[in-house]
Amino acid sequence: IAAGDSPYHGDYRMSGGVWTSADGTYVITRGGDIFLASDMTYVQGLTGSGVRIRDAVFNLSEKRVTVATDDGYATTYSTEDWSEISSTFVDQYANLIKVIENQTSGKRLVFSSVSVTALD
Repeated sequence: IAAGDSPYHGDYRMSGGVWTSADGTYVITRGGDIFLASDMTYVQGLTGSGVRIRDAVFNLSEKRVTVATDDGYATTYSTEDWSEISSTFVDQYANLIKVIENQTSGKRLVFSSVSVTALD
C-alpha cells in the first residue's frame, strides 16, 4: 500500500465528507459507512447502497447519532450497537439542526444551514 492510501482502497463507501463523534471514537462517511477513528477499522454500514449521508449529529449523553440522508430521511441510531432507533421522512434537501448545550449557563445554541439562534 502506498503511503497515505487506505488499506480498504475501494472496499468501502467514502464519497467525500466525513463526520466524527465528539469523543473521537467514530468516523461516519458520506457514503454511509462507520469506522473506528483510531485506526479506521470498518465497523458497519448505516445506509443502503447508493444512499448518501447529508448531515450527521452525535448526542454523546444519549449515545445516539442522527443522520439525514439524500433520500429524505432523518434516522437515529444507537452508538452502542448501531441499531436503528427511529426514522422519519423529512425532506431530501434537509440538513440537521445541531443543538449545543452550554453546561455552565444552561443556554442552548441551535445551528441550521442558514442561521444561528440563541435560545434561553
